[in-house]
Amino acid sequence: MGSRSGLLALALVLGCGNDDTSIVTGVDLQVDRTAIATTLQLGTEHFAPTDCAVVEGAIAAPGRRRLLRFDTVVVNRGGRDLVVGNPAAPEPPFTPADFELSPCHGHYHFLGFAEYELRDRQDRRAGFGHKQSFCMLDSRRYAGSRPRQFSCEFQGITVGWGDRYGSDLDGQWVDVTDVPPGDYTLVVTVNPQGTLPELTGGAPNVVRVPVVIP
Repeated sequence: MGSRSGLLALALVLGCGNDDTSIVTGVDLQVDRTAIATTLQLGTEHFAPTDCAVVEGAIAAPGRRRLLRFDTVVVNRGGRDLVVGNPAAPEPPFTPADFELSPCHGHYHFLGFAEYELRDRQDRRAGFGHKQSFCMLDSRRYAGSRPRQFSCEFQGITVGWGDRYGSDLDGQWVDVTDVPPGDYTLVVTVNPQGTLPELTGGAPNVVRVPVVIP
């Protein structure tokens, strides 16, 4: 655990009065816009009141729903690993209250990791958006040669790795059941509340993808 704590100490170095930017680098999360744009799919599905998606608030209401599904991949493009740790006893400053047990997936997710919204031409929320919880882990290497080191049991994202949530998973959607046909924008935000320590001035945490609802 000592080496994990050392990683966290590095991950939390975010400036703190040090002007040497060649040394001070931190976690920098970014949403892969291409992954969203290339996996968008619109379909209709039926949900029972007891379905996990309804119970966990990922769907607006039970019954027949029209969903816009997509992949989300969050990449750590910074210079330090994001180290969160064991959900039962996470690394400081995180606490077990930052996690929830997902009955659908059978493991703990970090609360409010991302936020999904559909917005109209006036930038008003048009579709049912929600905060999506993630099990942070290394799913796909994007850059560098660092090995995979995080899983649902000890969570985080290694530098150069992305955490992928596929469009087939619960919650990987915006509910557009009552949305009129037209042009919209899907807005995906990672770390919307700033709970995860990130490098100030890093990559944007928000991506916007145009969507046409037929």
